[in-house]
This record gives sequence, structure tokens and C-alpha cells, in this order.
Amino acid sequence: MRDHEDNDWRWETRIRAITYEGYRFNIATGHHPDGRLLELAYSGPHNGSALAKIVDDACIVINELIQRHCPLDRLTGSIRRNSDGEAESIIGEIVMQLAQAP
Repeated sequence: MRDHEDNDWRWETRIRAITYEGYRFNIATGHHPDGRLLELAYSGPHNGSALAKIVDDACIVINELIQRHCPLDRLTGSIRRNSDGEAESIIGEIVMQLAQAP
């Protein structure tokens, strides 16, 4: 039994640059023709660094949640935020960026 979306069609890829605490990342998202978010990938600084490994693992987990139809508002409601409402980690920032995507 398959537990994720079949992808016999071409999806749209959207790329955006984000900066978090001075680090620049590119977030690429794959979207179903109906607009649903299907996949996330990133590229960022210091390939092989501890930060890059954490973000890579986070993207894998976020992808698994997306592919199992976990609503982004559930994720955004669960992340830690500072007193200004901003994400307290790069992982939270990625989730916030996904939720704000058109």
C-alpha cells in the first residue's frame, strides 16, 4: 500500500530565498497542479555543517508530514515563537515560510 501521493504529472517548483539570523537559504517547494504543497527541498550555507545537517533532517521530517497530509496550520501552531511572533529556530522559520507561500 502506498502512503503518499502518486506523481504521474509534472508539478510546479517554486524557489524562495530566506534569511535567518544572517544565514541565507533557498527553499524549493513542489506543488500539485491544484496548488497543494507536495515536497520541500533546501540549499544553504556551510554544506556539511551541523546547521546544514539539522535543516536537512528537518526538511525530511516536514516532507513526511506533508506527504501524510498534515495541515501546515497544525505545524505553525506548534512551533516556538518569540515575543514578536517570529519563529525561534530555522526549522520554525521554514514552516512559517511554507505556510505563507501562495
